[in-house]
Amino acid sequence: MESKIHREQFSTASVAKCVRRLFAPLLVLVIGVMFYGCSKQETIAPDKDVLAQVNDRRITADEFQYWCQRNRASSDGPEARQELLQHIIERAALVEQARSAGLDQDPELRRAIDSLIIARLKEVSREQTELKHLNDDALRAYYDEVKEERFSKPAQTQVAVLWFQTRGRPELVERYQPVLEKARAEIIADDSLAAEDGFGLWSMTYSEHAPTRFKGGVIGWLRQDASYDGMRKAVLDVANTLETPGQISSVVTTPDGIFLVRLMDQKDQRFAPFESVADLLAREWKTHQRKAQEAALLNEALASSKIQIWETHLMNVPMPEDTLRGTMQPLPLLSTKSSTFETPVSQ
Repeated sequence: MESKIHREQFSTASVAKCVRRLFAPLLVLVIGVMFYGCSKQETIAPDKDVLAQVNDRRITADEFQYWCQRNRASSDGPEARQELLQHIIERAALVEQARSAGLDQDPELRRAIDSLIIARLKEVSREQTELKHLNDDALRAYYDEVKEERFSKPAQTQVAVLWFQTRGRPELVERYQPVLEKARAEIIADDSLAAEDGFGLWSMTYSEHAPTRFKGGVIGWLRQDASYDGMRKAVLDVANTLETPGQISSVVTTPDGIFLVRLMDQKDQRFAPFESVADLLAREWKTHQRKAQEAALLNEALASSKIQIWETHLMNVPMPEDTLRGTMQPLPLLSTKSSTFETPVSQ
């Protein structure tokens, strides 16, 4: 009886052992297939446009096409495609290596990258925004508004002078008064002396003004909008009382000297013709629009950004030594202020 039970136990154990031996490899195979399937599932690209991935950096079809155009690929075969993709992967791997080393946090590098991104943002904004057209009437209106300040040539007066220095001394005034009266009478009596000649040869005899004595007394053109002092102001004030070229003033006495003035010529205020500055004004209008556009873009960026400033931290940052010596260059800050170019435009 015991022998029979022993044989039955042995038989059951043997069967179980055989079953384990039979199914163990099969179980390993099934588990391996499951893991293989999971592994294959993880390596499948999440999107058909993703060609490769380097860490978190995905290389897309658009990037691949960009490099095709940049390198002007001459072949469309598998080897050429793989070679180009490998080139992109190598670049991406180097970039990832640089980031791992913290090089992407270098201030100079970040400034350069930020500048490129900002430039591209402005370019896209310009492409998407249609500039208003400044019509001819509006351009002329703007010209009329600014021509006095920007496109005018002031009135000018050309004069000649016979001058004696008196230094405010009455005895010198008494000495030169009759001399200039005599000169005035002689010049008026001589009809041959043209206005453009100034005082002609009389200046050599009847003037001690060194700069003009041997040039017919001609001072030259005096601008009506200029702020002269001393002799030139006195001469211009007298010349403005004369009406016609060739006319000679009476003898004038001032604290600085005694003199005669002859009006040689006059030029009224003149303006550059509209046609000569129209292109310039049109360019200014476009520049104004660009600046207004960039200001709006900046304001939008600031408004949509969450900005925090820690003033205490800012004040505790040590300044580089060269900035303390006054060598720091001013920053080209972006301004949020728009231009005051207020000119109507056609729609």
